[in-house]
Amino acid sequence: MKTLSLFFKIATYTAMLGWLILIFLPNWQWTNLLVKNGIAILLSAFYIYIIFIHKNISETTYPKGGFGSLKAVMNLFQNPRVILAGWVHYLAFDLMIGLYIKTEANAIGMSHWLQIPCFLLTLMFGPAGYLLFFVLSMIV
Repeated sequence: MKTLSLFFKIATYTAMLGWLILIFLPNWQWTNLLVKNGIAILLSAFYIYIIFIHKNISETTYPKGGFGSLKAVMNLFQNPRVILAGWVHYLAFDLMIGLYIKTEANAIGMSHWLQIPCFLLTLMFGPAGYLLFFVLSMIV
């Protein structure tokens, strides 16, 4: 569990670095490259490592569960390694949605000040941030 806690901190801080770059350095020449080809790729590789490579010696099979029902998903998420993988999954995808919001918002001339609430909402509540961006983009 100690290793998984360390992995959790590394993934979370790495994702936060990406969000800080999007919020505070939106026009920096390296922002898109660093977030998309650096941090998101790193989180994706970390996810693969957690799911397919890093297993406890006592963990001989994958957790019981699946995606066919809510009960099956709940069974799947009883394993701390799977929960960590799910967290890293959220971190990576939400950050990529944040980058998408930045790219699209800049293309339509949306103020960075309007993008920030979208970023923060995406960071905390994923799809709600994207929905806010969508609504604002229809208005701008």
